[in-house]
Amino acid sequence: MALHLVYSNDIHRLADRLCETLANERREKVDPFAPQTLLVPNPHLAKWLQVRFCQGTGLSMNIKFPFLEKGLWELAIETWAGQESWTYRHLEREKVQLLVLAELLDRERLERLPLFRDYLSRQPGLTETGQVGRAWQLSERLARLFSDYEYNRGNWIDAWLAAPGRKIEDPVEANERDLYLALFGPEGSAKNLGGGAHLTLPQLVRELDGTTSSDSDTLTPVHLFGFSQLSPFHLDLVFRLAKHRNLFLDQFNHSPNLWAEVGTERDDPDPVKFWGRPGEEFVQLIDEFHSDRHSDVEFHCERLESPKEKSPTFLA
Repeated sequence: MALHLVYSNDIHRLADRLCETLANERREKVDPFAPQTLLVPNPHLAKWLQVRFCQGTGLSMNIKFPFLEKGLWELAIETWAGQESWTYRHLEREKVQLLVLAELLDRERLERLPLFRDYLSRQPGLTETGQVGRAWQLSERLARLFSDYEYNRGNWIDAWLAAPGRKIEDPVEANERDLYLALFGPEGSAKNLGGGAHLTLPQLVRELDGTTSSDSDTLTPVHLFGFSQLSPFHLDLVFRLAKHRNLFLDQFNHSPNLWAEVGTERDDPDPVKFWGRPGEEFVQLIDEFHSDRHSDVEFHCERLESPKEKSPTFLA
């Protein structure tokens, strides 16, 4: 079980390598009817890959193309929940917004959130429809903020859950904390939805942390194709899943080092340098995650070299 990073500035070379890898996996599969899983950032790339696979091996069927969030949710459930997978329901941001809206429209509950109460009552001349519209706009922003906190500021969420009664001087954070706990705390409204545990992806990972995993021998390889960047949370989850199955991260990367062999007129031209910096930093971030947090995960990194003869581009 390992994480394999393959990156290139030529998406066609990445797709061809992926096509070969999938073909090899199909030949080695124990269950010929088990689908292969390929996470993609958008439906257009999925359609392009299907066409590319047909041109390569002539096969593009029995391949699932989930997007990142849904795909990682399914992988986490399959890896850690096993037979209990039916007890979990994915709580998407749109549903979180509806939960927030319900809190904002409940006058009794809103009294516990004075900052948001004052914001919603700032224009007393508004009609009831206008007040609901204002609450809807606020709920959308708060749902987006909670999502950002869970993915990029997990330490905030951990602190809120660990010490719900802790005094917070900043009124904005204090009201956000109280609202978040009203939704997702031990007695939060999300617990009352019924039909299983309704969780966001970060909440699911926190819920299943330390649980017994499924038999790794039964878990098939998974590919993530075309993601230029991943959030720290997603990258950490990818490493954790790679402890139990082979994961391939096929990255379209604009690192200046990859363009050095193309044959540009100037050495390290500024446009290429700045355009490619995020890709270079992302590879460094993956290496840091491996060395600092997940040294127990086997990690392989491969750069697909640019062909010696390349057709002219606007960078040439």
